[in-house]
Amino acid sequence: EGRRIVSALIQQVTYREFLPIVLGDSIMQEFHLYPHDTPTSIPTYQPTTDPSIANAFATAAYRFGHTLVSDVLRGSGDKRVPLSGNFMDPHVLVEDGSKPSDLLLGLASSPSQAADSYLVLTLSNKLFAKPEEPVGLDLMSLNIQRGRDHGLPAYTVWRRACGLSDITSFPGLAAVMNTQAAHTLSTVYRNVNDVDLFPAGLSERSVSGGLLGPTFSCLLAQQFSNIKEGDRFWYQNSEQPKPFTADQLGSLTRMSLASLMCHHLNLSSLQPNPFLAASVPGNEPQPCSSYPTLDLNQWKEVTDPHPSEMRCTGVGIWQILPGMQTWCSLNCLNHFPPFCPPSHCQCYLAS
Repeated sequence: EGRRIVSALIQQVTYREFLPIVLGDSIMQEFHLYPHDTPTSIPTYQPTTDPSIANAFATAAYRFGHTLVSDVLRGSGDKRVPLSGNFMDPHVLVEDGSKPSDLLLGLASSPSQAADSYLVLTLSNKLFAKPEEPVGLDLMSLNIQRGRDHGLPAYTVWRRACGLSDITSFPGLAAVMNTQAAHTLSTVYRNVNDVDLFPAGLSERSVSGGLLGPTFSCLLAQQFSNIKEGDRFWYQNSEQPKPFTADQLGSLTRMSLASLMCHHLNLSSLQPNPFLAASVPGNEPQPCSSYPTLDLNQWKEVTDPHPSEMRCTGVGIWQILPGMQTWCSLNCLNHFPPFCPPSHCQCYLAS
């Protein structure tokens, strides 16, 4: 049950707080990504929807976050942790000022890099390099090569797949991205139909209210829609084997990343949406005491003072078959959907 609660909280935070910032309200509405606001669970599962992770999503589109990474991580107080030289080194996580709780608070209180086609020097020239090594790997190159290794079609193919305007020449790139990015791509590729998805997707002008361009927004929105609709155990789905009650859902939907961080990191105050800077109007820090906590009383099991239970046995000639009572009990009472043929089993309430 604890795992179900944690999964529900992850879904709640991802779809209600994180994705609207990345995709913008218009795309969230178009793909029906917002969790519903009704107090009870509703049918959400689409059995024909494939929730598995798409190649383009995993290999290119969802790696947009690499452009947001800064060279220096902020800890508590004056603690600053340079990304360079600390790859694969967990010792920093046990030092004062840079424990996981300190770094999480630092991430919430410091701005990210811009969402564009550029990576900081640590990622583009010193990735995984040891302190004594002058250069390391290039994450942009790795991402491009990974896309080729995975057989990703070119950027122009994905624009067509998303129903966007077709790009047939390099001058056409300037209509969907800044002139400098379009020119740079034209000097690297011989044909516009050879342009890789990752660098071109990052270079697009962002959609209204979102961080990404239309191609990456399309790929992300479709993937997260598939994850939501194709998950029989989605936290708001009423057709799962054991859906949350209305009171349990009410407690879950009141939770936010701010409330989770406040009560698990022993903070005194935090902005309502830690994914946004505290300087954003309406996102000023609030006392942690103002954020709700998860009401676990809604999951408390109530013991019946007069317990009764269903029992199942075999019917007719099946009644004497060894193990039939166990077989009927398992399939009639504990199988979803129930498999309880009346020709084989009968169930009754035992006091």
